[in-house]
Amino acid sequence: MANEEAKKPSKKRNVTKKQVVLYSYIGVLAVVTVLFGYNVLKYFYLDPLKVAGQSIYGYRTENLQPITDSMISNAEQVGASQSGVKEIKVTVQGPVVYFDVRVNDGVDVETARAAAEAAATEFLAQAGDVANGYTVQLVVSSGDIKTLVETNREEELAYYKEHRLDIVERIVAQAEKYPTAKNIERAQNNINVMPKDYNEKTGQYEARYPEEKAAFQARIDALTPLTAEEEEELGEIPYLEVDQSIKPTNISPYPSWGAYDTTTETFEWQ
Repeated sequence: MANEEAKKPSKKRNVTKKQVVLYSYIGVLAVVTVLFGYNVLKYFYLDPLKVAGQSIYGYRTENLQPITDSMISNAEQVGASQSGVKEIKVTVQGPVVYFDVRVNDGVDVETARAAAEAAATEFLAQAGDVANGYTVQLVVSSGDIKTLVETNREEELAYYKEHRLDIVERIVAQAEKYPTAKNIERAQNNINVMPKDYNEKTGQYEARYPEEKAAFQARIDALTPLTAEEEEELGEIPYLEVDQSIKPTNISPYPSWGAYDTTTETFEWQ
């Protein structure tokens, strides 16, 4: 009985010599692939960030000739001596030499740009061929750049709203004064093309100024087009010319960004 209950020995699968060699090759290839991928990542990304000390640029910069402290110092001294300059800071960020010039209140933007250009020109003269591998970028401002950008954006949006609503108001008022079919159609078209913004939650475009749009629409809906006889009685109906161009006047010229164009050897500003 004991012999009957004894378990039969399990059959083990024999691994051939070819399979052992194949598995070995696969293992070695996997290790080599991982090591190669890590070294590529390390060379092109991790090392540059480690050298820079911060993740501003992930470029290889060891082939660039170094910018010396004296080059930066001389450029800053020239910039600081310019009229209206309150502060200037020159920094090297990867392959970019960045000139940040702050001017006193009331200094016009052309004077500020000239000061930045003077500092950058001094740097280019000091650096010589060393500067060839770098990009020169400039910014001039009369205060905190982020704050000025936000303020300008608010001013721009406010002016744009006022301008767009004024256009529609004048055209709707013209339609109310001379409710011809053409004037009413013109007013309706201007209402239809009033600015819209995309709502990510609803997936729809919605009116940017819904209350004003609804008020304009109500005024147009209340109009009854003149008959041909009524139009004839009015005589010649003047056509309302409307300036559609946007001309903001209260937008600060600061901050202003520029760059040195190596092809033309001039500074380009925006």
